[in-house]
Amino acid sequence: MLFLIHFKVTPETRDNALKRLKASGPGEVPGVKQIAGPWFSVTQLEGWGLVEAENAIALGQLLHGWTV
Repeated sequence: MLFLIHFKVTPETRDNALKRLKASGPGEVPGVKQIAGPWFSVTQLEGWGLVEAENAIALGQLLHGWTV
């Protein structure tokens, strides 16, 4: 299944979020493949990415790492 992920960052967390994104990615979660992106809106402090996940559990594992 394809999933479009939308995310927002605050000005205070932007630099840390970009560093974390460069250091990790969907390829590190079994069953998740990055299709396109991530794309960023610099002025709105938000972005999008398209991933393919085998199931909701794999997608949840990818997103869980960004909730902390």
